[in-house]
Amino acid sequence: MNTNNDYKKLLKIVGPISFQYLMASLVSASDAFMLGFLEQDAMSAVSLATQMAFVYSLFFGAFVSGFNVMGAQYWGKNDIKSVEKIVIMALRYSVMVGLLFSFVSLIFPEQVMYFFTDDVTLVKPGADYLRVVAASYFLTGISQVYFGALKVCDRPLLSSVIGSLAVVVNILLNWIFIFGIGPVPRMGIKGAALATVCARIFEVVLVIYFIFRYKVPGYDMRALFKRNDKILIRDYRKYTVPFLINQLGWGCGVTMYSVILGHLGNDAVAANSIASIVRSMVASFCWGVAAAVGIT
Repeated sequence: MNTNNDYKKLLKIVGPISFQYLMASLVSASDAFMLGFLEQDAMSAVSLATQMAFVYSLFFGAFVSGFNVMGAQYWGKNDIKSVEKIVIMALRYSVMVGLLFSFVSLIFPEQVMYFFTDDVTLVKPGADYLRVVAASYFLTGISQVYFGALKVCDRPLLSSVIGSLAVVVNILLNWIFIFGIGPVPRMGIKGAALATVCARIFEVVLVIYFIFRYKVPGYDMRALFKRNDKILIRDYRKYTVPFLINQLGWGCGVTMYSVILGHLGNDAVAANSIASIVRSMVASFCWGVAAAVGIT
């Protein structure tokens, strides 16, 4: 066992992934910062509404983690066909759950907001945000699986660059849509949601372009409608289900903080939204290490 080479390989992957997580946390920071200029209610409402995205991230995080563990093994064996099948499995699960979250956010946004708070001043703007941002969920499911494929297939830097560019686009569009720059009307909280959707579209288009360009496993989407290898399905579930149980157990606890604070009042929600952003930025390196260990 060559420990030095293992550490070098790990550090090579940790850097880009950690940077991508850090850049992603900046989107929440920009939302809070810009909406804070409008009014505290808008910032607090978005903080609660984005819990839907957080809960969805628990699911696609498990799907991608299961793929990372299995995909890295088969990629190391140069078994490209198996990697392709596992990518498609992860993509299928992520898109299916993403469509469910998109549907709920689009059709029942008020009910979602009432779960987090009974403050009517937060429910209406939060529901407006959810209706517009709904499309971003299934798009995120696509991009995150392909980000995982790029990382497993020795292209973590490319994954980081695409994700970081999407963050820059998101922050720029936040500024344009929220405040109404140039010919664009002032959209406020809906502008933040629209910026998120546009950034996800940009992200998906870019990642799919490079998946096709470099023939990364998973580029043939026709496989989505084909049956998978039963043995691979069983193995994928064996890895993914424990990840999902762990994610949901931890995530439900974190989400309940927001539910409790949402019923304590606007000030508590606003304070927690800022604290959550700082926590995410600090934890970026830890998440990067965890993701890299799963791949290596």
